[in-house]
Amino acid sequence: MVRLLLIAGLSIVFNYTFGQTIIDLNVSQPEPINLDLGDDFETNEPLSLDAGNGYVTYTWNDGTQEQTITIDQSGEYWVLVTNEYECSASDTISVVFTATSVVDTDIRPIGVFPNPNNGRFTIQIENGKPTNVQIFTLGGKLVYESEKSKPNLNRINITCPDLPSGVYFIKMKSNDFHAVQKIIVQ
Repeated sequence: MVRLLLIAGLSIVFNYTFGQTIIDLNVSQPEPINLDLGDDFETNEPLSLDAGNGYVTYTWNDGTQEQTITIDQSGEYWVLVTNEYECSASDTISVVFTATSVVDTDIRPIGVFPNPNNGRFTIQIENGKPTNVQIFTLGGKLVYESEKSKPNLNRINITCPDLPSGVYFIKMKSNDFHAVQKIIVQ
């Protein structure tokens, strides 16, 4: 009996008897790969993506070759798996990290104008004088932090012309308040 393993994952078995030609052909196909990273979603916590066990190889978009990866930034993530029959499958998931991790509970409304803007804008708050201004991406990454502002100003001009287009959160704080506002840079 001779058994051949084809790259397509088909197993073919045939018998040949010397002096008499007998061919038994048995073709079987392995179970399909059921790879599912899940639906696209939003989160504010780092999370682990799991491709499932039982595969011979795993290759994630960042080059990781493990069954799971831990992510903490917004983006599209894909994995390519290969089983023992050298059959491959891939799946992709989009994850958006929200900035709730940078938002404090003592929030006061602030004004930002213009909004949308080109990276140049003014922040105004009526009841309080900010001493620190930070700008975060949706994923919670700090991309701008002001020097200590003069505590007697309730209006601050911000210039960040190198910010890529996107949605950001401004966090302002002083000794007596915290404020958060969403901005759009075009």
